[in-house]
Parts: sequence; structure tokens; C-alpha cells
Amino acid sequence: MKLRKTMIAGVAVAGALNVLSAPVQAPNVVLIAADDLGYGDLSVQGCDLYETPRIDSIARQGVRFTDGYVTAAYCSPSRAGFLTGRYQQRFGHEVLFWNNNANIGLPVGEKTLADRLRDAGYVTGMVGKWHLGKEKPFHPMSRGFSEFFGDAGHGSNYLPDPETGLVGWQNGKQIYSFERNGEPVEIRKYLTDVYADECVSFIQQHSGHPFFLYAAFNAPHAPMEALPQDLERVKHIGNPVRRTYAAMILALDRGVGRILDAVKESGQEDNTMIVFLSDNGSNALSRGSGRHYECHPENAPFRGVKGLLTEGGVRVPFFIKWPGQIDAGAVYQNPVSSLDLAPTLFTVAG
Repeated sequence: MKLRKTMIAGVAVAGALNVLSAPVQAPNVVLIAADDLGYGDLSVQGCDLYETPRIDSIARQGVRFTDGYVTAAYCSPSRAGFLTGRYQQRFGHEVLFWNNNANIGLPVGEKTLADRLRDAGYVTGMVGKWHLGKEKPFHPMSRGFSEFFGDAGHGSNYLPDPETGLVGWQNGKQIYSFERNGEPVEIRKYLTDVYADECVSFIQQHSGHPFFLYAAFNAPHAPMEALPQDLERVKHIGNPVRRTYAAMILALDRGVGRILDAVKESGQEDNTMIVFLSDNGSNALSRGSGRHYECHPENAPFRGVKGLLTEGGVRVPFFIKWPGQIDAGAVYQNPVSSLDLAPTLFTVAG
């Protein structure tokens, strides 16, 4: 693969990108993060149980990193790493935390991708799961994002509660909360589809201005909940929990496809860099009805799962496309890190 060093020398992701011509303007950036998606959970990565054509298209129209790594095997520290471009151990964010302590979050002295890209003139927006602190000092809108829709906590369920018709409720009681720019919102349909709706809306509203969208889906993280129509598409999978997990990935693929379509329909496809990765490996044990199921073996052929620093915990699907700037169909087989994203994005953004 030919290389043209228009980005930072020595950064693995930058070095892997075959930049075909100098961009005429700073590109839009869409960073799509899946939650607990295993290395082999996509058809482009070898899965033969179902198809994920829309996510696969990012790899096929850009570069697929066969040895892409995140810096932690759990959600929060991994996200802290790639959103700052710094090893999370450097600022004391190396463990998973929940939301019962108002004083915990991404340290306020750390600058995020959103901070730096907003300073460079970008409109910055986030949709989805934050998991870096709920209180005001740590909230997304205090960390560089001009707009936020989603869950500032550590994730949610997906399906509306039968009693209330609302996502985030169980047995008539609220257990998760959602917001738009600090104001509570009610969600009444499948969560992955709602997050896709919001991403599309952000792109449509800001297509005339350089934008950075962080699309942080919480799929396919537990709890295992899927739509009937998606379950029907994978009815050939015998294990019911694995079948639900697969159906959740189909919904994620649909949502990513809607983001790609919105970028294309905006006329900004050639000036938009799309990044896709998972925050860590899949979780091989999913709790359900008091039992454990081996439902996610797609970290194979690697050992280990989410929470372990073996390959299965930190080696993830990792793709970038940028039409006209990156060779389509490239496969890069040297190690790259999610930390490489920050300096790469800062460079192309000027």
C-alpha cells in the first residue's frame, strides 16, 4: 500500500492511511463506537452467522486494521483513552466505575477530542452512552460537546417497558434516564434506532459546517433485548441468547447504515472521515434469569473476553474510510491503537 505522509509521522493510524490528495478543507469526522462488540462479530471480520453489510462497507471503502487495539478491556477507561488520546492510567481513570459517586468522572484537566475540534471551528455533537461522569463537571456538554443526546451514565436497556411504554423503565419504575442538552427526554422505541435517528438529525442540521459527531451506541452491550423483526432474521441460531445478541448487532448495522446514508445525502461524503471501532472485546458471559450463557464466542480465535487484557479483551474491529483520501479496500496488518485517533484527527482538522 502506498503511503503519503500528510499526517503525523510515527502515528500508526496516520501512517496506514493512503492519502491520495491533500484535502481542500478540514473534513467532517464521524466517530462510531460500538459497545462490547467482539473482533469476529462482523461478517467482514469472518462471522458467517449473519451479514453486517453497512458496517462492512466502512472497511471495504476504506482501510481495515487487522490488529486494532484499545487501551482498556472495559468501557469507561477505554473511552477515556481514545477520547483524550492519552493512556488513561496517566490521569487515574484505569478502572471501570458506576454512577453512584458524584465526584467520579473523566478528570476535568484532560482535554477531549471535542474540546480540541471545537477550538478548531467544528460543531461538536454526541449521541449515545457517555460513561465518563454524569455530574456537571464531567458531563459531555462540559467536555467540549455543544450538543448531547443520550445517557450520561453507563448504559440502558433497549425496549420500552410494557407498563409505561418508555425505555429506561422496568416494572413501572425508572432505572435509566435520557436527556437532550441537559433536559430530560422520553424514549418510546427501540434505543438503537433512536440513537440512529438522532445521529441523522445532527448530520442534517450541520452539513453546511465542519462537524464532529461521536456516535456512541451501547449495542450490543447487555441486557440482551432485540426487536422481533431482527430476531426473525437470525432464527437459525439455536441458542436464544446468542440469537438475541446477533439481532442486536443487526440493529446496530442498520443504525450505522442510516448514518452513512445521511452523510451521503448531505453531499458531504467525500469530505467526511468515518471511523468505526468497538470500545473493548465481547463479553462471553451474559446474565439472564440467574444463569450464565456462553453466548459470545466471536472473540475467537483469540483468548479472553471483555475485562481481560488478552487479545479477546482489547483487540477490536477498527476501520476508517474517507473517500478520495484513503484507498478503498486497504488492509493494514501492523498494530494500531485507539490512541492514534486523536493526533490523526487533530492533524487532518488543522
